[in-house]
Amino acid sequence: SMFANQILSVSNYCKKNLPPMLNKKIRVIKNFFSHDLIKKSEITNKKIIAYVANYKQQKRPELFFKIANEVFNSNIKNINFYIFGTYSNNDKNKLLRLINKESCKNKISFMGLKFPMGPWIRKSTLTLSLGKNEGFGRVLIESMLNKSLVIATSGGAHEEIIKNGHNGIIVNGLDPKDISKKILFYLENQKKMKKIIDRAFSYSKKNFITLNTSKEIEDLYCDIL
Repeated sequence: SMFANQILSVSNYCKKNLPPMLNKKIRVIKNFFSHDLIKKSEITNKKIIAYVANYKQQKRPELFFKIANEVFNSNIKNINFYIFGTYSNNDKNKLLRLINKESCKNKISFMGLKFPMGPWIRKSTLTLSLGKNEGFGRVLIESMLNKSLVIATSGGAHEEIIKNGHNGIIVNGLDPKDISKKILFYLENQKKMKKIIDRAFSYSKKNFITLNTSKEIEDLYCDIL
């Protein structure tokens, strides 16, 4: 990197983690998304909570299952959890042991890898993003564009994207009970949830559906040449 003419960073968080001596070379150009991600929300009676992450400790899958366990103890029925990503049978069995009620385990579905993710996120009432110190968080934008409420852990670049209570919810990644309370609150307060979803959709459409990103990268190469 010391010999590079320019360095691209997907977020200010990533930029801060590079050596200060490289600052003059770094240009922050955020991820961009295709227009065809924007679709009408699909109507469903199910309350689906989505989690998009492969099995990695940095993604905190155990936290997701602890949250699910707390949610199942509530009075709200017909809640289902969909997990998108790669999980071995050992991973699945280990995680399912965190669910106390045997009858609730069949409400958790390991969906495997799906591409594109948009149609699946559209079916979700809300999306949990629990990664620790994420460099960007594409799933946040995909969820906003597909009108799924975003609840994400603090830290990393999540807080560059989400203004808490405005276009999503920021939570403490160390407290599954608090996160489950937030989930239940918004499931029971549909009007408040819809306001946040609508603002998130407008924000993501304005800031991430653009052709300017490719032009910025093109201009950067022209500058170097």
